[in-house]
Amino acid sequence: MSTRYRTPFVGRAAELEALRRAVGAPDVSGLAVLAGDAGIGKTRLLDELVSQLTDDGVLVLMGHCVGQAGSGLAYLPLLELVAEAERVCPDVVAEIVDRQPSLELLRPGRGGRHDAVPPAVIADSLHALLEALAQRRPVLAIVEDLHWADQATRDLVTVLLTRGFAGPLALVVTYRSDDVHRRHDLHETLTIWTRLPGVHRLELGPLPTGSMRHLVSVQPGAPTDRDQVDGIAARADGNAFFAEELVAATVAGRPLGDDLARVLRVRVERLGQPAQKVLRALALAERQVDHTLLEAVVDLPAEELDEVLSGGIDHHLLEVRPDGRVGFRHALLGETLAEGLLPGERKRLHQRYLVALQAHPSLGSPAEVARHAARAGEVEVAVSARLEAAAAAAGAGAPQDAVRHYEKALALMSAGDTRRVATTVAAAEASSLAGSSLHALDLLGDALEDEHDDEGRALLLAARSDAAGGFDLPIDRVALTEEALELYWGAHPAPLTETGDTASEPAEVALTRLSLLQSRLEALVDDGLYREAWEVAERVETLAAAAHEPRLVARVRASMSRAGGSDQDRAAALRVLQEIRQELRGTDDPTQVRVLYRLGHLAYQDGEIADAVRLFAEGAQLAQRLGRPLAPYGMESGFQGALARFDLGDLDGALELTARTTGLPQPGRALFESVRLVVETARGDADPELVNVLRPQWDVDALVAVLSVGAGAETLARAGRVSEAVALVEAALDRIDDAWGRDRHAGLRLGALAAATMAAHASGADQQLRQAMAHLDARIAAHAAGFRARVPTDEIGPESIAWIARLEAERLRLRHALGEPVDAVDLVAAWERACEAFAGWPTVYEGARTRAGLAWALATTGDRESARAAAQLAHETAVRIGAAPLIAELEPLLAPAERRGRDESHLTGREQEVLNLLALGRSNGEIGRTLYISTKTVSVHVSNILAKLGVGNRGEAVAEARSRGLV
Repeated sequence: MSTRYRTPFVGRAAELEALRRAVGAPDVSGLAVLAGDAGIGKTRLLDELVSQLTDDGVLVLMGHCVGQAGSGLAYLPLLELVAEAERVCPDVVAEIVDRQPSLELLRPGRGGRHDAVPPAVIADSLHALLEALAQRRPVLAIVEDLHWADQATRDLVTVLLTRGFAGPLALVVTYRSDDVHRRHDLHETLTIWTRLPGVHRLELGPLPTGSMRHLVSVQPGAPTDRDQVDGIAARADGNAFFAEELVAATVAGRPLGDDLARVLRVRVERLGQPAQKVLRALALAERQVDHTLLEAVVDLPAEELDEVLSGGIDHHLLEVRPDGRVGFRHALLGETLAEGLLPGERKRLHQRYLVALQAHPSLGSPAEVARHAARAGEVEVAVSARLEAAAAAAGAGAPQDAVRHYEKALALMSAGDTRRVATTVAAAEASSLAGSSLHALDLLGDALEDEHDDEGRALLLAARSDAAGGFDLPIDRVALTEEALELYWGAHPAPLTETGDTASEPAEVALTRLSLLQSRLEALVDDGLYREAWEVAERVETLAAAAHEPRLVARVRASMSRAGGSDQDRAAALRVLQEIRQELRGTDDPTQVRVLYRLGHLAYQDGEIADAVRLFAEGAQLAQRLGRPLAPYGMESGFQGALARFDLGDLDGALELTARTTGLPQPGRALFESVRLVVETARGDADPELVNVLRPQWDVDALVAVLSVGAGAETLARAGRVSEAVALVEAALDRIDDAWGRDRHAGLRLGALAAATMAAHASGADQQLRQAMAHLDARIAAHAAGFRARVPTDEIGPESIAWIARLEAERLRLRHALGEPVDAVDLVAAWERACEAFAGWPTVYEGARTRAGLAWALATTGDRESARAAAQLAHETAVRIGAAPLIAELEPLLAPAERRGRDESHLTGREQEVLNLLALGRSNGEIGRTLYISTKTVSVHVSNILAKLGVGNRGEAVAEARSRGLV
């Protein structure tokens, strides 16, 4: 076993534990039969078992059956087993041979005629040897691939399984279940084994999808692209050997590895020529086929076809689905056979399929018609069928499939085909619905390189503007839509009445005009050109009303709800969005998803985070129901909902939402993974490399940088990569400034988090790193000053207020860490302001971190008791949400302060001041203003006073203080 190549042990922990129990590990005493398809992982599972038991001192003996030429050699695996026993314990073997000479027949090169000795005698001698070995040390005997064994070996193994063993000895037998058909010699033997008491039978099934992805990714030379990894994992269909061979083939630039193709072809060549003919035809179907369709294609009588299919099923090559359709048990078998077809045979079979499907449309889908038509040379039939398949997929909520069909139709169309523009636009729209707006942009950009009439170019330009929405790419959407309107209006001048009003025009032209104007409106709003946007909105509403398109009116109103920034504008937007929501409730209009997202966003901005979580969740659920979970606003509702859950302190719920990224295109996947990085950083189990993996997506969507870099820098710094963390933040600020302009809110949050990270690691920094930190600090300060100068005070929301205060406090902590003089009063006051500000922005984790900052400031200035009280509050939150790094940060602050002989009820100076004002009947707010501290800080001091005096309320505190002479 040690000489074998050890592939990574992936996804079989449960099966290994089951096998260990079956053999009685670690003491070993059991009988097990292990079955599974070729390549499924039986040998690797045994490798792992052997490795573990060898470490426990177990003697492992192995015998292998050999296919084809070796299958006629009697007792072949048992000869190997005895040879290994003789190598390890020659004295034991010699002793048994003296007592039972028949064992000599199982010693390689020394045996005589096996048929001259009764099998029972040979079995008895082998059993005696194994029992004698078990007296020395525990033994694990393994016989692999018994489906290739001769009858004598199978009978002897049956005897061993029947008799069992008295000593510490386990026997494991393996076979390939896909090789054992109903007429296989082992089939009858298996029937006997299943009735034996004490024999455990284990069947290895396909590896789960996640394990397959991991197995593929760790192969030598494996692709790094996740989609390519997913594709190989899907093709391998849970089979480890298939996965390894497919990776090797990918590295070599071939569709299938030679070894894999050879293994699969051999299995088919065992069948007769009629069966091979049917399987070759089935290979071109690429999926399960209706029996009637297959009968028409292969032109065999029904009875003969049934016999062929039955043989294929018996040999585990084919399987029948519950709906009666038949297909290959492993898709790779079909690929192998299809690859071996001659060109003429291939084309004739495709023609047969096409004729049969055209005669009986119910036997297949439009996609099948298109595929066979294209490969049979019937191009126009293929194009029409592809467009039909695309429309059906789009209508069924499968936009990814629709994109694939549209693109295949485009590939078949000639350059002058009048359907190209409409098909390209439809493909781009479907791609956006599938979360692949970048692919939509590529499709449209490529199409715009070709020659089109004015109308076609206008449609492509507007579609490209729509696809670019939400991204931070160098695409001038306002210019695109302006050109689109000019071109379309030139091709279709708007008709006017004698009074100058717009006259009626063909419905198709009117609706296209509305669509182009809507694209223009979206571009103007996204670019902040609200005045012109309002003009376009009024025009669209008028035309939409005239065209009886109320849904388009709702979409316009939803778009314009983003136009403005004052409190008055926000109130109006909220009212409009609620009205639209009510109007569209119960319909399938996707504008509802947009409305719910906007409502959630407004609630989040107002600090109503629980409401935001609910609205985002409702939007994501509605998008799922409408078949648009990855479309704009549906996907955003998903990752924003995850972020809001994190802010509420529901770290597990946030992680659950971010885990659903399999198959999600970029940059959507990066947004979810950015939130995951934030959550895992708070928990202390983030991968520091993830932020660099996400970095390429900054150029597409700067929000990825905004969400990921604060947490990513913290994670890098924890890993000792502080210089890299500082450089990362500098680069992120460059990208944010370039995409959104300077002095934005995003810089406040990122600046505060960066300052916190630098302060935590400044003490060990060298001079060069300190200079880098100082440079970044100055840049962060300038950013904050610019924001406050640009945004009117009455328009700064609670989130910005909180981060401004936090940034000021974190910068003071950084200056202190860098050894600069910081006034103690200013330091505590800054953190008190930050705590008070975060009370208005109730994010649980960052609120606790801010409270921890106050605790640090109080401890730094010598107020240990107040520091401990603040730390206790933060610690309770950190424990509740599972924020391990924050818990560790707070532990030193929770150590009891030195009492120096004082009474437990001794008050600090600040607490005494608060108590004096309490005795005068002052409220917390009045006390705060008198002492120049926040109301929240007063509340903390009051709580400490009550605890130290052992009372339950303020009145009792004053009475107790007077009785003790404290006031």
